[in-house]
Order: sequence, then C-alpha cells, then structure tokens
Amino acid sequence: MFASYPLMIGHFNFDGIFSAEKIADKYLDKALSLKNSLGIYPGDIGTSEFFQYKGSTNAFPGCIIVGLGQSETLNSYQLTTSIEKAVENYLLTECKYELETSRSRKHKIGLSALLIGAGYGGIPIEASVRAILQGIVNANEKVVQLTQLQDLCVDEIEFLELFEDKSITCFNSLSTLMQGNSDGMNIAWAEKNIRALQGGRKRLITETSNEWWQRLSVIATETEVKGGANAKNLSFYSSTNSSREEKKELGDNIRLLENLFDDISSKKQWSFEKAKTIFELLIPADFKENIKRNSPILWVLDKYTASFPWELLQTGSSNEKPLCITTGMVRQLATGDYKANTSFLKNNNVLVIGDPDLKGFTRARQLSGAAKEAMEVHQLLSNYNDLQLEDALINATSDEIIVAMFKKDYKIMHIAAHGFFDETKPGSAGILIGKQNGADEPLFLTPQQIGQLPHPPELVFLNCCFLGKVSAAAEEYAAARNKFAANIGTQLIECGVKAVIVAGWEVDDAAGVDFAKKFYEKMTTGDTFGNAVLEARKHVYKTYKYTNTWGAYQCYGLPHFKLEVRTEIHGSKNYEIPQVAENDLDSILSKAEVAFYNDEELLKELNLISEGIDNAGFNAGELRQKEAQAYLELNDYETAIKLYNNLFKMEKANYTVGSLEKFQEVRVKNALTRIISRKTPPSDDDLALGIDEINISINSLKNLIAIWETAERHSMIASATKRKARIVKLVKAKKEILKEAAVHYLKANEILEDTYSFANWLTITILLDEPRSKTARTGKGKSAPSINMKEIKGVLKRMEAGILKNNDNSYWAMCAQSDLLLCHYFIEPNANNLKKFKLPMLELWAKTGSKYKKMRQLDNLELLKYFADQFGKPVISKGLESLTKELKAEFSK
Repeated sequence: MFASYPLMIGHFNFDGIFSAEKIADKYLDKALSLKNSLGIYPGDIGTSEFFQYKGSTNAFPGCIIVGLGQSETLNSYQLTTSIEKAVENYLLTECKYELETSRSRKHKIGLSALLIGAGYGGIPIEASVRAILQGIVNANEKVVQLTQLQDLCVDEIEFLELFEDKSITCFNSLSTLMQGNSDGMNIAWAEKNIRALQGGRKRLITETSNEWWQRLSVIATETEVKGGANAKNLSFYSSTNSSREEKKELGDNIRLLENLFDDISSKKQWSFEKAKTIFELLIPADFKENIKRNSPILWVLDKYTASFPWELLQTGSSNEKPLCITTGMVRQLATGDYKANTSFLKNNNVLVIGDPDLKGFTRARQLSGAAKEAMEVHQLLSNYNDLQLEDALINATSDEIIVAMFKKDYKIMHIAAHGFFDETKPGSAGILIGKQNGADEPLFLTPQQIGQLPHPPELVFLNCCFLGKVSAAAEEYAAARNKFAANIGTQLIECGVKAVIVAGWEVDDAAGVDFAKKFYEKMTTGDTFGNAVLEARKHVYKTYKYTNTWGAYQCYGLPHFKLEVRTEIHGSKNYEIPQVAENDLDSILSKAEVAFYNDEELLKELNLISEGIDNAGFNAGELRQKEAQAYLELNDYETAIKLYNNLFKMEKANYTVGSLEKFQEVRVKNALTRIISRKTPPSDDDLALGIDEINISINSLKNLIAIWETAERHSMIASATKRKARIVKLVKAKKEILKEAAVHYLKANEILEDTYSFANWLTITILLDEPRSKTARTGKGKSAPSINMKEIKGVLKRMEAGILKNNDNSYWAMCAQSDLLLCHYFIEPNANNLKKFKLPMLELWAKTGSKYKKMRQLDNLELLKYFADQFGKPVISKGLESLTKELKAEFSK
C-alpha cells in the first residue's frame, strides 16, 4: 500500500497467489486470483499484466505482474528479459496516451519494485537489483526510439522490501552500482536513504536463512556402452547462492548404489554408515560442500531419480542428524508434462479415506493402522472452522470412495491404504481400494482417475503402504515401495496437484500418524509446505528413534506453497532465547499497523506469544514493555494495563519513560470507556471513581513535566482533561475543564508546533465559542485560548506547506493532512469541507493504522460530537455523526 508507483511483482509458473501478490489481490478486489483461476495470468518469461483499482478510497497505485517462468531455471538474464518486456508493455499501453494528452505539464513516470527473484527465486539481491534496473533501461531505450517520445520512459524506481536487513543489502547493492559498476546504465540517486514505513519488520539473522532454497537438479540420461547396452548417467545442476549454475555428471556409481538404496529404505536397514556411503558416492565432490552448509534443498528430479531415497542422506559424523532433519528438503518434478492447476477453489473441502474395505481380498489384509490414522487426521482437521470435512471414509467400499471423490471438489485429500507398483508396468501404480467383482483380483485407484477430477486437489497426502503386520503372502504389495511413491507422486504432480506427500516404504503406525498430524498442524496455521514438512520430520525423528519413518515421505511441491485457508491459531510458542520472542512481538506490532491483517487473529497469535514468554520465564523489562505495547495496539486495554502495572513493579526498572506515559494514556481511556459503554446510566459513585482515576493519571503526567516539559506530555494531559470533561455532569463544569485542556494543547504547540496539538486546541476553542475579538498569537509565551481567524488561517496555510516537506512516515505524521482539514471543517462546517476531511481519512485507514490508533481518532471525533451537542453546535454535530458512521463501517471491515 505504500508504493509510490505501480508495484512490480514476480510470479512463477504454476504458483498460487500468495505473499505480496495475496496482499495486492486484496487491495485490487481479487482481480489477480480471478485471472489466475482462468489460466490467463502471467507466468512465462516475457509475460506481464497491469492491474489497477478504480475506486475512490483505495490508494494502492496498482501492480504489474511479471512472469518468471520456472523457479528452478530462473537466472539474471531471464529476469532482465521479463522486466524489459513488462516495462515496454506498461509504457506503451498505460502511459503513452496519458503522456500525449498532457504535453502542457511535466510528466513523470515511476515504478516501484520488489526484489524480484531474490530469496525464493534463488537470485542474490545484488543480481536482482541489477537485472531489474537493466530491464528498465533496455525498455526505456527501445520505447523512446520506437515512439520518438522522449518523456515516454521510466524516470524513477523505488525498491520496496519487508525486512530491514534485505533493505540494507539492496541499498548497498545500489551504492555499488552508483560507484561506476553499472554496465553503462545512466542511474543516479533521487533520494539516498531508506524510508521506514508501517509494516516493515526486523528479524533475527542466522548464518543461513530458510527463505532461500538451494536448487539441486538431478537428471538421468542413457548412454550406449560396449556391446550395445545402455548405461545410466546422472547430470547434477546446482543453482548456488553466488548467482551461478554448476553442472557435474556421474555415471559409474549408480548400479553400485542400488542395493544400498533398497537396504536403507524399503528393507528398513538404515544406518549412518550406509547413508554416509551413499552421500559420498552419489553426490559429486564439488557439490558436497554446498549441501553441507544446511541451506534448504529443493531437489528437482526426473522420474528415474525421484525413486532415490534423497531424504535419508547423511552428510556428517555419526552424532549428527540426517540431512532432511537439519534443513528443509522438498522435491519438484523436472517434466514438461504438467497440467497447470489454475482452478479457483472457493471451498475448503477435505476428504479423508482410511483402510478401504478389501472384501476378503486374499493377498492383502485390512490395515488397522490406516484406519486409526484416518480417524486421528480427520479429528485434528475438524478443529479448524474454515475446513469443511466430509465424514471420514473408513472401511468404505470402492464404490463409496469413487462417488465421494467425484461429488465435490476438494482442497485436501488424505488416503491411508495399501499401495502397489509393478516395475514391468509403471503405469499400473495405484491405491488398493477393494477387489474386482467375482474375482480375487485387486481394484486400484490410480493417479489417472485423480487426474479426471474436474478440479485437482491442492494437497494430496498418500500413506499407501503397510501400516501394520501383514502376512508373507502380501509381500507382492510391499515390493518396490520407494518406486511406487516416486511413480504415483510424480503422476499426481503432472495431474495438477500442487503439493503431494507419499510414503516411500512401510512406516511405523504411531510415527506415521504423528508425522501427518504435525504436518497438518503447521499447514493449517499458515506455515509453508517446506517448513511444515521439516517440522514433521524433526518431530518424528526426535520421538521415534527406532524407525526411519522420518525419511519415508517423499514431498513434492513448491517450498513456499501455502493452503489458502483462514484458520484458528493453534499450537504453542516454545522459546529458548528471549530474542526470538522479541522478534515475534515486533512482527505483531508491524502487522497491527497494516490493514491487511485481521486484528482478532493477531490477538490470538499474541496470546500464544505471551503464553510462550511466561512458560520460558522471561521477565526482562524491555521484552515485557513491548508485550504490553502489542496488546495496546490491538486495543486490549485491560491486558495492557495489567502488563504495564507488572512492569512498573520490577526492581530493575529497564523500561522506557514512554511506557510510563503510554500507561497513563491507556488508563484514562479505559476509565472513560468503562463509564460510557454502560447499558444503564452510571451512578454518582461510578462517575466519581472515573474522575479520580483520570486525576491520578493527570497528576502522574504533571510529575513527569516537573522533570522536563515536553509537548507530548502537555498533549497527554490535555487529552486526559478532555475525557474528564466528558464524564462530569454539569455543562458549566465541562466548559471550565475543557478550557484547561485547551491551555495544555496550546502549550504543547508552543513547544513543538504540530498539526495534532493545534487542531485539538482550535476545535475545543471553537466549541467553547470564545470571544473572537481577543488576539492570540501562537508564538512563545501566549496561552490564552482565543482565536483570530485571519491569523488562524495563516497558521493553517504554513502547516499545510510544511506537510509537503515532511519525510516522517509514521502513522500520526500521515494524519497531519486530516488534522488540518478537520480545522477547516470546524471553521466552516459545510458538506464540502466535511468531504475533504473524510476522504483522506478513509484512504489512510484502508491501508494502515493499528486498531488502537484508529480507535483514538474515532473516540476523539465522538467526543467532539458530544461536546457539539452539549454546547449547541448542531451543524458540527450532524456532520461528525455521519462521518463517524462511515468510519465505524470502515473499521468493522
């Protein structure tokens, strides 16, 4: 929402709408997801589209979606090409007509951009910045040359980034380009600084970041050897974090390793020694060090290499954990046979199938473990209100299963059953769901049948192997389990399923259930596919040491894939160091300032953070004051007051003076809210108690002024005094108290001239209807609450000019225009001035401001309306009443 110009966002083929696109989609009334659902959304290199909102209160300038092709193949050259085509299209289709029709005024074209391709795309930040700038420069040159319009070019670009550390890296990269290493690009600083905006975040920087996934492609080829036989060769490609792609080939060791593959996977004879041997023989020497750095790995595999047990690799010593336990590891399929899943599922339907009725099939037995898994998974998912679950199909017939699959579209499909793979007929892989009528022959559910679904599921979890003891006669259905997993997993991906988990061999009953439950816990609370898989593997490895189930699951999909469901916040926060908790609180404070996030969900998340802090026993003042501030920004007065009270009781007073000030402010607001929100009129005792509480806060603030006089403290005293005037009974007393408030607002403005204190002083003074014959300058030493309209309008004009020069991006600084427009409305309370005041506020609220800050503004307007009623100002009252209704409607969205 804070982009100065249309925002360029990258989109990979077959990705969903998430991250920055998801936020833009909300502000653009779902325009992005609708086009994506129709399959007419940019994805290939060179494709792009401009999206813009035409409404009156949406300040988002629109976005340009830039196609990035396949994530595993994106490089700097392709990024430059796609940016170039996107900018050319934007200039010629969106800017050319406007430029030609506005020749009489200076026309400036700008673009905003994310660090496209960096992180998720595997391109370093410096390379991303260079590629984006080069693409814009190339587009500028071609469009100007083609049209002969010298102004039809991008004059300015700004980069937007969520995290501070990446912003600094981007800034340093730009500085390097400015210092002569710009490949002939004519670029210079427009404004050499980093602007901090609402929603920006800090994070703990670790040696490796799980945001960037190292892509390791392993592709099998066949070469003819002596005697006419064919031999398998493996080609390894690595997209490293140093902006280069490496390639190595391996051929001699494959046959040697096949028996070891079988031993450590399907025969369940995993050992450190065998896993380490496979790593040393299978991975080319030049690639080993990159893998050992424990960066998350995205294995890009073909159908042959997908059958290898990559998840079981061991890189270090015997006391180190396997590779997939220490870092993220998921798979992608290197194939051109994708069926793009562009379906837009408007539901969150879930189908769970466990232990189908085999009707006495003699070569496989019923699986009680599969039935138990299905029941527990179904129970866990039923806790999430936004998921619509069908009744669990446990011991269901093949007919019941097929009918259930096709009667609805499903976002999630979970199946626990027998699986089968015939090496002589790879296309015959399937899930055993019964036997054929009149014959003791198996009946399979195949990937092809799942591919016939009108809308493929987004996530399919197949635990299709033996989950309990089986007879020796059933071993036919246990053979080549890892190949079954690879085969059916790759086929489902080709059918358009976005994420697939499939068991490669027999898993332990309890471990398999816990893997599934931990995975779903993470996915349904907004975690990414890659991290959910990692957490499930870590949990099973830690809990079930006796089995290799932690490595049995082959997980296909994009690491950053998320289920687009809004769910209840579950789980808990376990903190080992306070810095992680502080980082989580910073994230809550950041999200609270952005209109995109739901306040109720943030409050639930904050409750979990607080519980984690309590459980860890952290009690540092700096941490606790940040916790109290987070509750305050989410408008939970009672919890904030409780935390502030506990903070001030600490022996080690390592908190800020700002916390003391903020506490007085929230205590006053809580006292007023308690009185005016009563369903019955407050008693005299209630009013007296509220006034005493407010007086205590006023006196506390005056004690701080005795230490040092600041504009902020005078404004806080004035705000508290104004609220005291609200709850005293007599109109005369209200006026006398308001005069005192006006004096403090004016003193605040004398110390530090700003729109907030001036607007509050002026609105109170107009409501009090003080004689206008007296002259009161706003200079030093003057404090009489009287007005001179000529001088007032001069002050307003000077302040309006100052707003244009102000680079402060805080929320209250962005409210400065509204403050002054409120003054104009009070001076001349007509419909035109009310509209001028209303629109900037609605635009600001649509993009930023915590619940607490918005409530402060809304409370102030309701107070002014109340006083207008009390003091005989019906025109002002009527206008403020209509305004507060609109703001409340916006607030409740």
